[in-house]
Amino acid sequence: MYTDTNQHVLEPELAGPVPRAAQFTPMTKFTRALGLTIWIAVTIGLFYGAYRDISTLQRLVTTGKTMYATVTDHYAHYGKSTSYHLDYAYTLDGAAYGNSVSVTRNFYEETQIGSHLLITYLPSDPAIVRVGTVNQPLIHSHTQNWVIGIGLVCTILGIIFAIIEGNYKKRMFLMRYGTAAIGRITGSAQSHNKKTTSYTVSYSFSADGQPMWQTVLVPSQFYFSVFSGAFITILYVPDNPIDSLPYKAIAEVEIPQPHRIA
Repeated sequence: MYTDTNQHVLEPELAGPVPRAAQFTPMTKFTRALGLTIWIAVTIGLFYGAYRDISTLQRLVTTGKTMYATVTDHYAHYGKSTSYHLDYAYTLDGAAYGNSVSVTRNFYEETQIGSHLLITYLPSDPAIVRVGTVNQPLIHSHTQNWVIGIGLVCTILGIIFAIIEGNYKKRMFLMRYGTAAIGRITGSAQSHNKKTTSYTVSYSFSADGQPMWQTVLVPSQFYFSVFSGAFITILYVPDNPIDSLPYKAIAEVEIPQPHRIA
């Protein structure tokens, strides 16, 4: 409950001893589980892709044969980065096959429609093909690329999830151990990006007799529920009062309401 008078009182669930019985909301639990699932799924998918690619190359080295295909088309995809592609076709035992390959810009510019393109195919399955000669140095290069790619993707995802999890843990700590104080909204602002809008509020409060000021990002629901001058409840870290958040802006963690005796 928010008011614009000094009648604001601390919520009853914050009055009990610490640690409080705080818990993640069902949505937060789902989001954390989903993030972990995505991380595991992406990792497994990358390892599976690497296994299939390297296994195919090994088969082509062992039993593959070479021939010339004919370039049937070439085109570029333009966006944040430009990629270049060649379509090619070949015929084996009366059956026609076709495929596409991504190439460098120089190779793209040097290759014309109708040009011959050296390929390596698998006799037992001619649809399995790679451009050029497949050898052990190529396998070594692919293996290195997969190792670097998997490590980079897993690291980036790990950093993202660690930041998100760190924010969750901070909110959980505040809800369990944070000191409650009455604060006052001193300002608010919206920041518009191309696709998103960020909401911030500024507030002041007193911790151990010392005045504190802070500006934090908040959910839109909280942003539109308060106004400049409104009194609110603040939770802050006892040993570091500047590390604080408005109680009602913490949407990821909840404290069960105390039971009232009729």
